[in-house]
Amino acid sequence: MERLQLAKDCAIVLNFEKGEMDKIEQKGVCLTAGSTPLFSVKLRGKTGASRVVASTECTLVSYENFIAKYTHEDFDLTLKIANTDGAMRLRASVKNNTDEVLEWLELGSFSVGGKLKDEEDGKGAIVYPYNEGCLVTNMSYRERMPFKYTEPEYPSKGSYSI
Repeated sequence: MERLQLAKDCAIVLNFEKGEMDKIEQKGVCLTAGSTPLFSVKLRGKTGASRVVASTECTLVSYENFIAKYTHEDFDLTLKIANTDGAMRLRASVKNNTDEVLEWLELGSFSVGGKLKDEEDGKGAIVYPYNEGCLVTNMSYRERMPFKYTEPEYPSKGSYSI
C-alpha cells in the first residue's frame, strides 16, 4: 500500500497491486466506505454491445514512484498519480488491443462513507454533475429527481449526466 499525502491532514491510501483506492483520510478519519477500482475502461463493439473492465481485473506489470503499468487482454494502461498543489492529479494513457472503441476511462472513483447532511446524524454532501451541478444532501431525494443518473448510451437521449 502507498500513501499519497495531499493537502494538510489529508491523504489517499492506494493499493497498486490490487488496483484499488483503499481510502481517503482527513485528520486521521476515514472518509470513504470501502475500496474502489483505481480506474475503469468501457469498451464498445461494432454491434453496440459494451462492457466495463475495472483495474481490479487487470494485472500490475510494474510500479515505481506512483507510476503503475497494468495489462489486460484488451488493453495496456499506464497510470500516473501525483500531488499537485495539495490535490491528487491522475493521468492515464491507454493502448487499445481490440477492434472495439474505447468509449470512456474513469479515474479516481470513491465511495462516500457516513451519511449525508439531510439524513439523521449526517454531515456530508455530494456534488452531482448535472448541468451546472447539484448539491446532493440526501440520497433518497437524489433518486427521486426527475433527471436521475443514466448511463450514457448511443443514441443519446439528450439529458445525460456523467
